[in-house]
Amino acid sequence: MLSSPGGALAVICDLEAGRLNGGSRQAAIDRGVNSHQDLVRDLFRRFDPNDQQANHLGPNINPAKILALSGDPESGRKVFHETAGGLCARCHRSTAGGADFGPDLTHIAAKYNRGDLLDNILFPSKTIAQGYATYVVKTKSGDVLTGLLVKQTDQEIVLKDATLKETHVPAADLEKMTPQTISAMPDGLLNDLTAQQAADLIGFLQTQK
Repeated sequence: MLSSPGGALAVICDLEAGRLNGGSRQAAIDRGVNSHQDLVRDLFRRFDPNDQQANHLGPNINPAKILALSGDPESGRKVFHETAGGLCARCHRSTAGGADFGPDLTHIAAKYNRGDLLDNILFPSKTIAQGYATYVVKTKSGDVLTGLLVKQTDQEIVLKDATLKETHVPAADLEKMTPQTISAMPDGLLNDLTAQQAADLIGFLQTQK
C-alpha cells in the first residue's frame, strides 16, 4: 500500500484511527518515513519524531508570524513547484509552469496584497474564484462524481478532477448536480511548512504580476 500516495493515505487513516498497533504500526511508519517517493515521505512526516524539530507551522497558524518575515521569491518558487511533490503546482499555474486545475496564478499579485494572499491559502473556502466551484453530480445509474464544471450544454456536462481527467456525463443520464461551498483546495496546506517557507511562498506569489 505504501507504493503509492493513495495507499499511503489509507495507511495513515488506519494509523490515526488506532487500527495499527505495536510492531505493525512502527513498521508502517518506518516504511513511510523512508519511502523513495517524495509525496509518501511528506505524508508520513507527521509521524517522524526527528522531523518535529523542523519547527513546522502545524494546524494553529499565526499569520502575523509569517507576515513578519521577509520572503525569498526563489526559495518560494521551489516551495510552489517542488515541496511536497509540488505543493501548489499540482493544481495551479505560475510563470514557471504548473497544472491547469485551480485558478491561474500568473497574475495573482495584481489582485491580492501580501496579507490577502496568505489569507486565501489559509482559508481556501472563504473566497472561491468564479468558475472554480466544485460540483457533486449524481447520475441516474447511481454513480456519484465530483469535480470542476468544465462545460454544460443541453447534450452533456463535463467535469474535471484534480488529476485533470475529464468525465463526460450525458444530460439524459443526469439526476442531480449540486455546487459545493467547500473549495477543492484543501485546508492545512501550510501546516508542514516552516514559517520561513510560508513567507518565501508568499514572496514568490508577490512576483506573479
